Amino acid sequence: MSKKENQTVQKTRIDYMQATSLRELLDNVNTHNKEYPENAILKEDIVRILKEEGTFIMLYYR
Repeated sequence: MSKKENQTVQKTRIDYMQATSLRELLDNVNTHNKEYPENAILKEDIVRILKEEGTFIMLYYR
């Protein structure tokens, strides 16, 4: 095993991201992942996506 394979990051804090549509939310995640590849939001990090009065809120581990 290489050194990189042994390193696992445990994400323990929950954060959120808001957008007015699911498309905008996806675009925000993609932009975040391009700008911060070392701290990318992965599919398994997403806890829940909520809709509150026209605003989508994504809860995720960071």
